[in-house]
Amino acid sequence: MTQQVCFVVGNGSEPISIPGEEIEAVRQIVMYGQSVESCNPVLEGQRVLVMSGPLKRLEGVVTRIKNRDRLVVNIELLQRAVATEISRDSVRPITS
Repeated sequence: MTQQVCFVVGNGSEPISIPGEEIEAVRQIVMYGQSVESCNPVLEGQRVLVMSGPLKRLEGVVTRIKNRDRLVVNIELLQRAVATEISRDSVRPITS
């Protein structure tokens, strides 16, 4: 197997270390051809930060999980809360 670097994992500003156990788990998934999909655990009522798109860097509250890929998020704009449908992959939960 030829080893090569495809990209460096990071947090947006610097590379981060990945534990060996996680690397091994990825190897096993690839080796056995398992089907996987990304999972962004977001719950109704949770505060989120929009990471991409026209609302990037705005915060809101998840009011409804529409389906596996879409959320309804309330975002305060001009002293009013507006509901918008957004991709689950474009938000990140805000922790304390």
